[in-house]
Amino acid sequence: MLCGWLAAARDRLPRGRGVWLHLAVASLLANVLPFTLFAYGEQHVTSVLAGIWNATTPLMTLLVVLAALPEERPSWQRLAGLGVGFAGVLVVLGAWRGVGTDELLGNLACLGAAACYGGRSRTSGGSSPDGPSRRSRWPPGS
Repeated sequence: MLCGWLAAARDRLPRGRGVWLHLAVASLLANVLPFTLFAYGEQHVTSVLAGIWNATTPLMTLLVVLAALPEERPSWQRLAGLGVGFAGVLVVLGAWRGVGTDELLGNLACLGAAACYGGRSRTSGGSSPDGPSRRSRWPPGS
């Protein structure tokens, strides 16, 4: 499919090592790791619980943005929102009940998957390594 798209656009695969490294990191964070971690996690927790962890992706994204982008300063409103969000997750999860070892590993795997989705925002935002001309175009050849 990709080769057909490239042929229709009269384009070619990128040749730069940096582009391929960027794509590898993005695919690991956006697909490989989260899918693997959720698959493992859901063997030990319910799908409802995994869905709740998946819903923490915006919180994880905010954490990544605050940690990785110095121009995004953590204001008290952002930190308060993050705290309230995580407190809400703990309430929904019923964290005070405690969890067994298997369930803990499943929860951590689902949390890791959501963190990968949050980290993906750092690799997919902004301009591409080859500049704006390498972004997808529609229709092909435009």
